[in-house]
Amino acid sequence: MATINFYLKDADKKNMHPVILVYQDKGEKVKHATKLKVRKEEWKNQRVFTTDKTRLKEVKQINAILEDLKNEFEEIERQALFNRVELTPAEVLAIYKEKHAPVVPTTTGAKTNPFKALYKQFIESNKATKSKATINSYGDTLAKLELFEAMKGGESLAGKDRPSLLPAVSQLSDNGHAIPKQYGGQAY
Repeated sequence: MATINFYLKDADKKNMHPVILVYQDKGEKVKHATKLKVRKEEWKNQRVFTTDKTRLKEVKQINAILEDLKNEFEEIERQALFNRVELTPAEVLAIYKEKHAPVVPTTTGAKTNPFKALYKQFIESNKATKSKATINSYGDTLAKLELFEAMKGGESLAGKDRPSLLPAVSQLSDNGHAIPKQYGGQAY
């Protein structure tokens, strides 16, 4: 098993130190910026401590975030161990970053969400083990997400405006879900 430690970098202008995660395995190590900053006098044994009662909630939150971060790296290790795959620290960091990749613009200017791609993959991988009704329900959920995205962005689903969402709208209406009028449906 690898070691996961947290260290402080040099202070910034406000005398706050950025917390860095260091993941080390078999002599190779990688560093990851946690984007958290703490005071050096409050840092002890890779945790934040304070006697200031007004900051207790903040300190608990920082410690929880650090613990969650450590657990995520350990979970990646466990999955690799379970699958009998040996990962280098750089690969572990890449997997972590991939899991937490932000929504990025595509070449067409539209935004893609990695969650939707993973959800579609989940649906495909479960077709053999789940009932048709369950798979339809999964598809409906994905269609609702796509519709919600369009509604949130104020886009119209009618005609040429969003032809990529028309399958989502038809799937929802075919399965008895209500579609708002402004998005080509009969409801609301």
